[in-house]
Amino acid sequence: MSLVTVAEYASHVEADLARLKLFGEGIDAHIMDAGMASLGLGFMTPARLMVLREDESQARDILALYSAELEELHRRQIVDDDDENAPWRQGTPPEGAPS
Repeated sequence: MSLVTVAEYASHVEADLARLKLFGEGIDAHIMDAGMASLGLGFMTPARLMVLREDESQARDILALYSAELEELHRRQIVDDDDENAPWRQGTPPEGAPS
Protein backbone atom coordinates (compact mmCIF):
# COMPACT_ATOMS: atom_id res chain seq x y z
CA MET A 1 0.00 0.00 0.00
CA SER A 2 2.02 2.96 -1.27
CA LEU A 3 1.02 6.61 -1.46
CA VAL A 4 1.80 8.92 -4.38
CA THR A 5 1.71 12.69 -4.53
CA VAL A 6 -1.05 13.99 -6.81
CA ALA A 7 -0.75 17.72 -6.01
CA GLU A 8 1.24 20.23 -3.98
CA TYR A 9 -0.11 23.37 -2.31
CA ALA A 10 1.59 26.36 -0.70
CA SER A 11 -1.28 26.57 1.80
CA HIS A 12 -2.56 23.94 4.19
CA VAL A 13 -6.10 25.31 3.64
CA GLU A 14 -5.88 24.80 -0.14
CA ALA A 15 -4.57 21.27 0.39
CA ASP A 16 -7.38 20.46 2.81
CA LEU A 17 -10.05 21.77 0.43
CA ALA A 18 -8.64 19.56 -2.32
CA ARG A 19 -8.52 16.62 0.12
CA LEU A 20 -12.19 17.18 0.94
CA LYS A 21 -13.04 17.31 -2.77
CA LEU A 22 -11.41 13.91 -3.23
CA PHE A 23 -13.12 12.57 -0.09
CA GLY A 24 -16.47 13.66 -1.52
CA GLU A 25 -15.67 11.60 -4.62
CA GLY A 26 -14.84 8.53 -2.52
CA ILE A 27 -11.04 8.82 -2.59
CA ASP A 28 -9.12 8.71 0.68
CA ALA A 29 -6.36 11.34 0.58
CA HIS A 30 -3.72 12.44 3.07
CA ILE A 31 -1.80 15.68 3.47
CA MET A 32 1.92 15.52 4.20
CA ASP A 33 4.22 18.41 5.17
CA ALA A 34 1.22 20.57 6.09
CA GLY A 35 3.02 21.92 9.15
CA MET A 36 5.49 23.88 7.06
CA ALA A 37 2.74 25.20 4.80
CA SER A 38 0.65 26.31 7.79
CA LEU A 39 3.65 28.32 9.02
CA GLY A 40 3.71 30.22 5.74
CA LEU A 41 6.66 28.22 4.43
CA GLY A 42 4.71 26.36 1.76
CA PHE A 43 6.87 27.95 -0.92
CA MET A 44 9.83 26.01 0.53
CA THR A 45 8.04 22.83 1.57
CA PRO A 46 4.56 22.61 0.05
CA ALA A 47 1.75 20.55 1.54
CA ARG A 48 1.59 17.36 -0.51
CA LEU A 49 -1.75 15.73 -1.25
CA MET A 50 -1.26 11.98 -1.44
CA VAL A 51 -3.48 9.06 -2.44
CA LEU A 52 -3.10 5.34 -2.94
CA ARG A 53 -1.34 4.46 -6.18
CA GLU A 54 -4.47 2.75 -7.53
CA ASP A 55 -6.47 6.00 -7.03
CA GLU A 56 -3.86 8.26 -8.65
CA SER A 57 -5.37 8.58 -12.12
CA GLN A 58 -8.90 9.23 -10.89
CA ALA A 59 -7.65 11.68 -8.24
CA ARG A 60 -5.66 13.65 -10.84
CA ASP A 61 -8.74 13.84 -13.09
CA ILE A 62 -10.91 15.08 -10.21
CA LEU A 63 -8.33 17.65 -9.15
CA ALA A 64 -7.96 18.90 -12.73
CA LEU A 65 -11.72 19.52 -12.93
CA TYR A 66 -11.68 21.09 -9.45
CA SER A 67 -8.85 23.42 -10.46
CA ALA A 68 -10.73 24.44 -13.62
CA GLU A 69 -13.85 25.15 -11.53
CA LEU A 70 -11.84 27.35 -9.17
CA GLU A 71 -10.26 29.24 -12.06
CA GLU A 72 -13.70 29.86 -13.59
CA LEU A 73 -15.05 31.12 -10.25
CA HIS A 74 -12.06 33.42 -9.91
CA ARG A 75 -12.50 34.70 -13.47
CA ARG A 76 -16.18 35.39 -12.82
CA GLN A 77 -15.36 37.24 -9.62
CA ILE A 78 -12.91 39.48 -11.45
CA VAL A 79 -15.49 40.18 -14.16
CA ASP A 80 -18.26 40.76 -11.61
CA ASP A 81 -16.09 43.20 -9.63
CA ASP A 82 -15.69 45.29 -12.79
CA ASP A 83 -19.37 45.11 -13.72
CA GLU A 84 -20.89 48.60 -13.56
CA ASN A 85 -24.33 47.02 -13.07
CA ALA A 86 -23.29 44.88 -10.11
CA PRO A 87 -25.78 45.27 -7.22
CA TRP A 88 -23.20 46.76 -4.86
CA ARG A 89 -22.46 49.49 -7.42
CA GLN A 90 -26.15 50.42 -7.23
CA GLY A 91 -26.05 50.97 -3.45
CA THR A 92 -26.81 47.37 -2.47
CA PRO A 93 -23.86 45.67 -0.73
CA PRO A 94 -22.90 42.14 -1.77
CA GLU A 95 -24.54 39.34 0.18
CA GLY A 96 -22.71 38.74 3.43
CA ALA A 97 -20.95 42.11 3.39
CA PRO A 98 -20.94 44.09 6.62
CA SER A 99 -23.54 46.85 6.68
